[in-house]
Formats: sequence, structure tokens, C-alpha cells
Amino acid sequence: ARNLISIARFKSNRDYERLKLAWKLIRYYLTGDGQMSVAAIDMRAAFRSRPELNRADIQTQFGLFSWDLSGSAGSSGLEREHGFCAVVNPITPLSMGSIHIASRDPSQFPIINANYGAVQADRDVLVAATRILRRFAEQQPLADLIDHEVLPGPEAQTDDEILASMDKYGNAGMHTVG
Repeated sequence: ARNLISIARFKSNRDYERLKLAWKLIRYYLTGDGQMSVAAIDMRAAFRSRPELNRADIQTQFGLFSWDLSGSAGSSGLEREHGFCAVVNPITPLSMGSIHIASRDPSQFPIINANYGAVQADRDVLVAATRILRRFAEQQPLADLIDHEVLPGPEAQTDDEILASMDKYGNAGMHTVG
């Protein structure tokens, strides 16, 4: 499934740079505690994209850091600004991809077609998740801590605009299978 990543300005990523990062690593190595001893994701939640469903079909994860996704594929890193992330995954995506052997040569990579969002129902779930997370972010006291939404961004209001952001910035990830 493709993740849609909502990032808002909130908390410091600078705690994980240069000397501060080195100190956190040394502290963890020496004492086994500190920021490096906790999970990267601080909170997870599951919810329904539609009220008539009998179980959750969306998982979201919140982390007290934010990614810079403006670079080329594989070059993202923490943003220099304060921020947090809320990542959503459809729990039971219907889109299916494929993997095919490209050659008899075992050193050759297979042909992979992830086929993210090929089924409209999966895209509908991601749009619903975005709208639910936005309503969540409007609640106090969280709303007072947020300066602005970064992705998909306040300009992405229609379903098509939200999906265009997902297609451009979304990434692979699925923690909800198996």
C-alpha cells in the first residue's frame, strides 16, 4: 500500500542533527536510555474510513519528527523545521501488483509493478484518512501547536488534489499485513 504522509510544523527535528545526535547516540550506548531508546513512532491508531464498516480499515502512525520529501527518490531525510508526521496506511488494500523474473541470471533484479492505488476503493480510503486526520488536527490542544500542514498541504482540498499529492509524495510501506 502507498502511505500518504501528513506533516505539520510542530516539534524539533534539530535534536537529531550533528552534535546533538552524537550525544544522543553516546548516551544510549552508555546508559541504554534517552531519545534513541524509544520507538520512532510515538502513537498508532486504527479507524474506519466510513461509519458503516464493522472494523477499522485505516492505520495511522504519529512520529515526533518530519521528513523532507522534496528531494529525489531515496534522498529524503529529516526536515530542518519543527514538525511531526502522521502516516496513513489502508489496512486491507485491494490493489495488487506483480513481481516477475526478468532473467535467468540471478544477479538481475526482478520486474516489479507495485500498482499502488490501482483500485478506486484504495484511493477513496486514503482521501477519507486525510480528511479524518485533518479533523483530528483541528482539535484542541493539538490545533494550538500546529503552525500549518505541509503535506498534502492546505492547497490540496479536492479528492483529486489529495490523490495527486499521494501520487507525488507517497511511499511504500505496510505494517499491517502478515
